[in-house]
Amino acid sequence: MTGKVAISLFIVMMFLAGNAVYVNGDTESRHISLNFSSPEIEIDGKYASLTFKGTQNLSSPGYPSMPYKSEVLTFPFGTKIESIDVKVDNIQTMHIGKKIIPAAEPVRADMSNAKLI
Repeated sequence: MTGKVAISLFIVMMFLAGNAVYVNGDTESRHISLNFSSPEIEIDGKYASLTFKGTQNLSSPGYPSMPYKSEVLTFPFGTKIESIDVKVDNIQTMHIGKKIIPAAEPVRADMSNAKLI
């Protein structure tokens, strides 16, 4: 019985400690800036591929293989996120003249032909 009370008390204390920032009324803001280099464009036959330093490419088979960047943010337990604001500026448009290369179909490790079901 004492063990159950201790565990319950521990859970309540963790909950209260996690909400300490909210209870005290303290607020914190984070500013993250993502900057991208000029794209590297490779043209191969009827397709073009785009790459930016520090990005990955979307890989849905048959759809354009487009570069993207994601950022993981970690916060203390109990953090209340009040808002997220995104500002995009310095957008540049380019004419490539070719279609973006589609992402490839997945290949089995043994390189045999197999279809995903």
